[in-house]
Amino acid sequence: MKIPALLLLTSAITLPGLAAQGPDQRHELIQWRQTLAMIGDVDSLQEIERTTKTVADAERDNPILEMRLGLVWARLAALKGDNGRLTNAARTFNAIVDRHPDWPMAWTALAETELADAIGPGSAGFGLRRMMGMDPEKGIVRNFVRGTGADSSDTDGVFRLTRRAVERGEQLEQSIAIRTLRSLPRWVILRDAQMAVLAARAEATFGDKDSAATIIENAALRFPRDPMVLRTQAQMRFLVGRTDGPAPWYLGLSIADSAALAHYVRDLELVVPDSILALLPTATGDQRREIVRQFWADQDPDGLPSHDERLAEHYRRIDFARHHYIRRTIQDSIPRYDPDTMPISSFDARGEILLRHGSPEVRTSIGNHGGPDVTVTLKIVGMPPNESWVYRDHAGNERFYHFVRRGKSRDFESVPSVLDILGESEQFKRFRPGQQAMTSGDTARRTVLVHGGELVSIIAQELLASRQEMSPIYAEMINAGYRAADSMQKLERDIGDSALKIPYSYELGFELDMDGAIDILAVGSDQAGPILQVAFAISAADLTPREMPRGVMYPVRMRVAVRDAAGKSVVTVDTVRAFLSPARLTPSQHLVGQLPIRVQPGEYRVRVSLESDRRGMLSAPLQVRVPGTSGRLTLSDVSIGTRSVPILWRSPTADTAWANPLGRYKNTDQLQLYFEVGGLEQGTRYRTDIAIDRAGSAIGRCEARGDVLTMSFQGEHPGRVAREQRTLALNRLRPDSYLMAVTVATEDGQSETRCRQFTVTRE
Repeated sequence: MKIPALLLLTSAITLPGLAAQGPDQRHELIQWRQTLAMIGDVDSLQEIERTTKTVADAERDNPILEMRLGLVWARLAALKGDNGRLTNAARTFNAIVDRHPDWPMAWTALAETELADAIGPGSAGFGLRRMMGMDPEKGIVRNFVRGTGADSSDTDGVFRLTRRAVERGEQLEQSIAIRTLRSLPRWVILRDAQMAVLAARAEATFGDKDSAATIIENAALRFPRDPMVLRTQAQMRFLVGRTDGPAPWYLGLSIADSAALAHYVRDLELVVPDSILALLPTATGDQRREIVRQFWADQDPDGLPSHDERLAEHYRRIDFARHHYIRRTIQDSIPRYDPDTMPISSFDARGEILLRHGSPEVRTSIGNHGGPDVTVTLKIVGMPPNESWVYRDHAGNERFYHFVRRGKSRDFESVPSVLDILGESEQFKRFRPGQQAMTSGDTARRTVLVHGGELVSIIAQELLASRQEMSPIYAEMINAGYRAADSMQKLERDIGDSALKIPYSYELGFELDMDGAIDILAVGSDQAGPILQVAFAISAADLTPREMPRGVMYPVRMRVAVRDAAGKSVVTVDTVRAFLSPARLTPSQHLVGQLPIRVQPGEYRVRVSLESDRRGMLSAPLQVRVPGTSGRLTLSDVSIGTRSVPILWRSPTADTAWANPLGRYKNTDQLQLYFEVGGLEQGTRYRTDIAIDRAGSAIGRCEARGDVLTMSFQGEHPGRVAREQRTLALNRLRPDSYLMAVTVATEDGQSETRCRQFTVTRE
């Protein structure tokens, strides 16, 4: 960029020498520095240097002209790596502060040249002083602080220092920025919304997260309707695990002008469809809230009431991706960039998948990888940088994602099969058999030989073995033999293909797992209709007791979602229940409880979550059939328990049903059975058969022949609902897992069966 030097110097030539730095001179020097920053052409800067030096020499002791010349030297030193010019700049600024110690800009300029010298190639002396136990950073920090002026009102230099530290990630720069920020009175940082946001982000990135939270919380009190302050406040709350981050985020979204709204919209890219994001600029504040909230609510196939937890999870994903998965091409071409302002399209394939689906259960690699939290099985020369991820949902379904970087200057890309990583290896490119030639873009690639002593086959075996931690399918791809290679490799590729087509997934998760059990039964009814019974047992070791005047309280958050066959939400529950115990539970004990939910007869999909502090558990989605009371024979689920586990509910006739979600019983226990028979006219006779088999291969099927135990009894239906209670002694059952089938049949051929699994242990 060519800029005429004489044009830049016109105002400088006519300036008289000044004893103090007034506002006009400060403004003029800021413009000078900004103009120099725009010039990247060394020849133009050298011409400016010559002209400026001529003018400064003609009017010696003019601090304005000296400042201009020093800033030119500092800019040239930065562009050329010229240590001599950097030294000249430092001497110039030193001379100015000696004569004019009340010039903040000179102190800031001196601090910046000292920092540039400490970071640059001539920094051996700086490092040596560190090794000798000295603190060479202290002087630089002091000069930055003095650059804010006697009243600490000039924070421009600190702002630029902090922004560079955030953008470049240079450790010394970050250290000095944090120390400078902490050396200033807090009110100085909080006086300006932009400064407060930047300081909070600096603390969060390379300082202390609690300090970041404190800064932004105080800034929000001072600027309660600044959308960028509110956005940062929400981000900090999300990062430290607070649950109240959504409130400021949605407020900021609702009042954001076009510039601030662009930041909010950019954060949602890749996850929220463009068609939805396009609605936000013209929507009112309340409409913006509803548009985004409704999107998150529509993502959960189970309908669990997660409120704004998805927003918090989304920002945690963004923060991780911005720190670890920026595209290599961007890192190489943009040496200075602020991760918080980079578009989400700046993420490589790993960042995109993380943003869409969260953290995987396993990350693994063979050779180089370049990402965090990756298990490296082997380091084989010739393998491209690679990673494989696996996700498992609570139903046990697996999804695989594979990533490979095809060259040093390339980004990580997604591929559907782990064998596509092999295809990019030097071994495969150089030694593959002719029949295994791979065509660019060929998604129906020929089977890769993973058996035999050829080099490519050996590497293929190692690659598959490195993924065995992810899934048994990779061991099967080796062990199934050559005949099954076609089908196994196609299956693995199909899984990868299908996973890449999933646009977004979210399943309620918790920071720590909770040890417990949940039982969901369609059993019980009253005058209002049938009832779903949700019973649970939680290990006391996973609960945080709270001392109360009357004992010990254990709060548990329960969430329940009930959806009908069409996917429509029928019942949602989100409640915190406080369980009071006279004394603290021991780690070996369990907290037990139950929650009745009234529903109409029908087929439902039910899911339940339990949470206490940072721990939680989520039940698998369960298909539940709630029987009616007329029309034909119906049978409820079978509730089983013992009197030693105090989970019970009473029917309208005062009958007591017992439950035990853990499903474990001693062989000295008396098993209490409760179920209900409906849909028969009064006086109709029916027969009940109870058959028990060892679980074994019968798990997953509701059928038992009675190989271990059978019981039968006759009954006469009272009309509406027959409530059956039976007691079963377990002393005839050896310790093992069992399947119980309860079958009710009428003389006219109607029949219904329900099953339960349970385990018998020794006394």
